Amino acid sequence: MKNTPRLICLLLAAYLPNELLASKYTDSILTKSTAAKGVLRCGKTPLKDAHVWLFRNTTLQDDDILDYVVTGPDGSFSLEGHTGGRPSENMGIKPKLRFFHKCDHTKDSYRAFNFAYNETYTNLGRITRKTFDLGEFNLQLQMPGETTEKKLYEGKPKKFE
Repeated sequence: MKNTPRLICLLLAAYLPNELLASKYTDSILTKSTAAKGVLRCGKTPLKDAHVWLFRNTTLQDDDILDYVVTGPDGSFSLEGHTGGRPSENMGIKPKLRFFHKCDHTKDSYRAFNFAYNETYTNLGRITRKTFDLGEFNLQLQMPGETTEKKLYEGKPKKFE
């Protein structure tokens, strides 16, 4: 009777579909996570109502959104996400932040730019171990590649779990 747990595992493995086992283990082996935080300012004033997205790669497609937040009165943001539950070909992370804001912008549109950060701030697993800290970021500056968008980007994170 010492081998009973082992026998039960073997019987379960024989009767469970291979796809179920493969997807479960692939997900747990390949899942990556990342996190970013910071404080947005417009000059010396905290920037309220700025929209920040965390993408898993540089394509900026809706399927790649890991997290989304709107800054509060103190201008701070904190984002965290993982690739768990996604198809195995979509498990990698090349983290990128996307900002929409109205700092020093009175028109009926948004200033928008992307900010990629280093992959050293990603790790295996669903829980992030190292958070990228943008620090205090003054958005009065013109950012490289900055655009003016008439409409706010409306992508939201999809639930893959």
